[in-house]
Formats: sequence, C-alpha cells, structure tokens
Amino acid sequence: MTHTELQDCRTVCISAPEEEVLNACREMGVRGYLIDGETGLVLMTSIAEAQRVVARFGVRAVEGLSAVQLRELPPAISRLSRKTSTSLRGAIDGFDGKSAIGGWVHPDLAPDRRIRVFRGETQIAEVTADLFRPDLFEAGIGDGIAGFSCRLPGLAGQGGDIEIRTIGGDVLARWAAPAPAPEAAAAAPARVATRLGAGEVPGPPGGGGHYCVDLGGFSLDYYLVPGRSGRMVVFSPGFLDAKRFPYPYFQRMKWAQRLEDTCVFLTDPSLLLGDTQIGWFIGNRTTHYLPVVARYVETLAASLGTAPTDLLFFGSSAGGFSSIGMAAHVRGARALAVNPQTNALKLHSPLQLANTLRCCLGVSSLVDAYRDYRPRLILSEMFRQLGHVPRMTIWQNFYDHYHVEHHLLPFLQEIKDLWPTEELDVRLAARPDEGHDPPDLQVIEPLFWP
Repeated sequence: MTHTELQDCRTVCISAPEEEVLNACREMGVRGYLIDGETGLVLMTSIAEAQRVVARFGVRAVEGLSAVQLRELPPAISRLSRKTSTSLRGAIDGFDGKSAIGGWVHPDLAPDRRIRVFRGETQIAEVTADLFRPDLFEAGIGDGIAGFSCRLPGLAGQGGDIEIRTIGGDVLARWAAPAPAPEAAAAAPARVATRLGAGEVPGPPGGGGHYCVDLGGFSLDYYLVPGRSGRMVVFSPGFLDAKRFPYPYFQRMKWAQRLEDTCVFLTDPSLLLGDTQIGWFIGNRTTHYLPVVARYVETLAASLGTAPTDLLFFGSSAGGFSSIGMAAHVRGARALAVNPQTNALKLHSPLQLANTLRCCLGVSSLVDAYRDYRPRLILSEMFRQLGHVPRMTIWQNFYDHYHVEHHLLPFLQEIKDLWPTEELDVRLAARPDEGHDPPDLQVIEPLFWP
C-alpha cells in the first residue's frame, strides 16, 4: 500500500451542503477524508489543500484543530457518513452472561426514553434508554442516545421470554433469556507475586518479575522486565476478556523480548471493584487510581535510574486513555496511544460502560458521572484540572471510524487552546483491514523513541 506523508495536515469545518463540498473537492483534486462533525461537515486534508477549500467557500469554512500527520492517504475523498435509517422499533441485543441485558429503543416511540421490562406479564424492571451507542448513531436513530442497560438478578438461571415495552404497553422487542449455564471449569492458578509494602519498589534495583504493591486502599499488580537502554516503557491495559484471561493478566508481555528498554506491564485494579472488564484506572468513589499509579511508576522509574523524560506510557484503546492520563501526571513523560479513547463516557459498548460506572463509582446515570467525575473520565477535563498537557503521540487508524469521529476529533478540538501544537504528533493511518485492532509492534516501534 502506498504511504503518503503530509506533515502539515488540517481539518476544515464546512457549513456548505455535502454535494457542493464533494463536487468542489473533485474539481480541485483535493484528497482527504470527509467526516460528519458535531456542527457540520469536517474535511481532513493537507494544509495547502485546506487553504484552497477555505478560499473556495469563504466565510463558510474555518480551519480548526491541531496539526496532524496523515499516512497512506487515499487518492480521493473518502466519505464517512451515517447509514440509512432503520425501521426497527428496538431490540434486546446484549447479555453479560450473568444478570445484565442491554438494548435500545427508538426515541420516536418513547419520547421520555422510559421503557418497562417484562417476563411474561410480570413487570420486572423500568429503565431509561439514555445511553449513547455509536451503532445507533450511524444507523440514523436520532442522536444515538437510545441505548439502555438493565440488571435483572437471577436472569441467567430462570430463562423465559423477556419483553421491552413502552410505558403505554406497546411491545418493542422480545428476547429469550438463556437457560442456566453449565458449571464453569476451575480457574487457572493465580500468578504468584512478590508482595511489596506501601509504595515500596523492588530491591535490589533491577529485579524483574511479578509484583503486587500496596498503594493505600488498593493494590497494584505489575510485571517488571529489566532492560539495558536506561529507558522505560509502561504498558497500560485495555479491555480484558475475563472469561479468557483471569486477573491479573499482563497484556503484550511478548513485546518485552524485542525491546531493549525496561518494560513494566500494568493491570487495572479498577477491574477488582465489580463485574466489569474495562476501567481506565478510574478507581472508586473516594480514590482516583490513575494518579496514584502514575506517581508510583515515577518512583519505580527513579529507583532504576530512569528520568521522566525517558519514561514512555503506551497503550491502545482504553489503554491509550490511561497512558495519556498517566503521562499527564508525570511531568516530562510522554504517551504513545494507539486508537485511544479520550472520553470514557463515549465508550462504544454501553453495557460495559454502565457496568464500570456502577461497579467503580456507584452511579447509573451518564449525567451524574459527568457532573461528579468528568476529570477522571474525559482527558481534556483532566488536563484542565492539572493545568498541564503531556507530550504525546497518537496513532489512529482512519478506518476505526468511530474513534476518529467521537474520540480523536473532539479531543483535538477540546485541547487546541491549552498548549503549543508542536507538542502533539498525530499519525493518521489508513489500514482498512484492522479497524480498531492495534497494529503489530513493528509498525508502532519506530514511534517509541522518535
């Protein structure tokens, strides 16, 4: 695949009709991506071509966001748009295997977003369908805020037909609850960790292995692999499939075999707070785990002779969020984030988001979570609280459309007034076969220490 490097790339917000924009781009030979933004069309292209578009549309086009670097740019405009609207009324389409179901209801059928859940003719729950879902947004179902998550204790063991109905009694969807699951096999033996006291680091310096350190109110499991370079790479975890990988599980450990740097593989203690598989180190109601872990990592690095400027936090997706957040708490450190989430409240799985908010923070409403915990859940809010934005490199696959539109672009817009743009390096790659999946180490490694 052809690689095209455009060092100075910009986005242009355009209020003109879509067909007019597309025709103008074809006529002028403009290359790039056209995206549905929050306030209209957004064109991502080179700075030179952005200026031509601005000149063409005059006051209806405004340059915005920070400089980014496009890789593997296609030869013509690629369109990211919402799909044809659906005629479906609603659905129950998610089950966590225990007691929670997820689904959606068309907002036109439930203007107040309230629905009732029935088993047979017995009402067993009432819930508000106010969760954002990217698939609903892309299907043209209102503004995408139409999902719901509902906990039904004993659901897996009772079976039977479940229905969701409007307050008026109209049936929106029907679903057969599963029969009781067979007894699970015994879990694999847990890793044996060397336990460390409050804030203690391994000794003598350089000792590798699995450690569990007391950080006051919670414990952190991590795996240390000593290196030779004097630099340190800290790997933050993303989503953890608990059915396949029992906690603690250290993601990407094989990468240490190909790196000369000291490698630290973290787990997220937030996953121990309940039935969730993604956590962003948000912690519990009283303690935000992320800054506590970041300060410990800084102490660990210092004990091994690694300065903050030689400390890199790496992760993808949810791990990208955590990596950027930890780098923000360690002055001088840098983050390398692949297809990162930048706003946890826009997680593409409403069921997982609802579980995490409930288990960790004890909230069930996105409104409450935003009001009380937004510096933990939104990176730009974290930066404003700290008064600091870290050095960071973001590698984003354009064909991970949801994260481009709902995480990367809003994030760049939110932080553009906070710091010099030369501190930010965004690499936008076009890899249609990978989507949200991170690339192999050989693709990412050159960005570790550019």
